[in-house]
Amino acid sequence: MSLVKSLQRLLSGGGKAAAMYDQGMEKAHHDDWDGAILDYTAVIDSAKAPRDLKAMARFNRALAYAHQGNQAKAEEDLQATIAMPDAPANIRTSAKAKLARWGKRRVRQ
Repeated sequence: MSLVKSLQRLLSGGGKAAAMYDQGMEKAHHDDWDGAILDYTAVIDSAKAPRDLKAMARFNRALAYAHQGNQAKAEEDLQATIAMPDAPANIRTSAKAKLARWGKRRVRQ
């Protein structure tokens, strides 16, 4: 992303949330789960973040919790993502699929 676009994104209300989301993604990419969770939580709590970005942040926070071994919080976030009526359909579908896979894994164990 260009420097100008990055600055524009940071200065707009929704842009700040998008920048936090991007930082969370970067931290998750480097296995900094605590940092990613903090950034995703900031997006979820942001009054100016678009609903689709909040849904993506909640979904990704669930994955970060799962990487930490906190299955209860991960499942709670996935359930909350599914319950968001204005969340993008692909995010809700991904959350449902992830919960189903985790359920199958528990049955096999």
